[in-house]
Amino acid sequence: MYDRKDALIWVTSFVAVLFLGVEIGILVAVLVSLALVTIETLVAPTPELGMVAGNAGRRAFRSLRQYPDAAKVPGVVVLHIESPILFASAPRILSRIRSLVLGSDAESAEANAARVGTRAVVLDLSNAGS
Repeated sequence: MYDRKDALIWVTSFVAVLFLGVEIGILVAVLVSLALVTIETLVAPTPELGMVAGNAGRRAFRSLRQYPDAAKVPGVVVLHIESPILFASAPRILSRIRSLVLGSDAESAEANAARVGTRAVVLDLSNAGS
C-alpha cells in the first residue's frame, strides 16, 4: 500500500506548501521525490540467487538470504539486479560481481578465482528495464 517514502514526500510537500507557497512547495516535493528515486536506484539490493525445488519438480532461483534451503549452483554465480543500471550505479554492481567471483581480497583475486572455480556469471535483469 503506502510506504515511508510516500509518507516523506507527502509530509514534505504539505509543509513546504504551507510555509513557502504553492509553487515553491510543489518544486520542493518534486526535488525530494527525484532525490529519493535516485538514492533508491543507487543503493538497490543485488542478492545472490540459489536454486530451490518448486511445485511439480520445477526449479526456481531465489535469494540465498531469504531462502535458507536455496542451494548455490556449483561453478555458477547467479545475481539479481533489482534496479536499472545507470552510470552512477554501475561501479557498485561491478564491485558486487567481482566480490562474488574473485573473493573479497583484491590482491589474491587470481588465487580466489582458481580456488572457487567460477565458470559462469548469470545476471537476472528482470527488474532492471524500467
